[in-house]
Amino acid sequence: MSIIIKTRNDLNNRLDDLTRFNETDISAIARYRMMDSTDTFAIHQIDKATKSIETRSIEITAIHLRLLDLADGADEILTNELRENAERAKAIGEETILMKKDRKIKVTTEDKEKSKSFHKLERQGDRDGKKWIYRSAQFHFDKWQDKLPEWMSREIERMPCNQGYIWKDIYCWGKQPPRGNKSNLNYEIKEARKGLTVIIRWDKNVTRVYHKKAKMNEVLISTTPRKKKM
Repeated sequence: MSIIIKTRNDLNNRLDDLTRFNETDISAIARYRMMDSTDTFAIHQIDKATKSIETRSIEITAIHLRLLDLADGADEILTNELRENAERAKAIGEETILMKKDRKIKVTTEDKEKSKSFHKLERQGDRDGKKWIYRSAQFHFDKWQDKLPEWMSREIERMPCNQGYIWKDIYCWGKQPPRGNKSNLNYEIKEARKGLTVIIRWDKNVTRVYHKKAKMNEVLISTTPRKKKM
């Protein structure tokens, strides 16, 4: 593979990674903005994600410019530059390996304490985030669990426990014993959406999603194999 092609492939791979990381941070910011505006954890996470997006965006712009240079043609100057960069990186890597072999990296007690403090704060942030998710879910459940439509409550009372409905993002299962082959139970859950009913059926092997409009027949939308438990 020529050095031009390799460089282009490396840049495209890096571009994909940066774009994916930005999309993840954008989604995280949207979630954190739903939290209390005075929540210090949410404010810190939003600021952290925003700075990361800005840094990556600068690199994305630089990569696009570099790809344009490569697309314009690999002249001798550009080829020599890439070759020199590759040789320089190789030399630096070899020198680093030799330095590590010649001496052990000394880590001071202060460095260890800083590392411990950082990871402690990071773990605390993760725990706080999970607690917020759990609290939000519990609040949502408590708010709607006793407000099921009467027809749905009646259905749930007589339905087997492997069938049910999704209402306000809450899974409401039947209260009767399961119905079907107990060695490979078939589960079914329905959710009413605007203009149609989404029906999800699955067993230990496959998940199928159907759409049903009014009195029309069900239409199979997707079939997905389920991962077997090891």
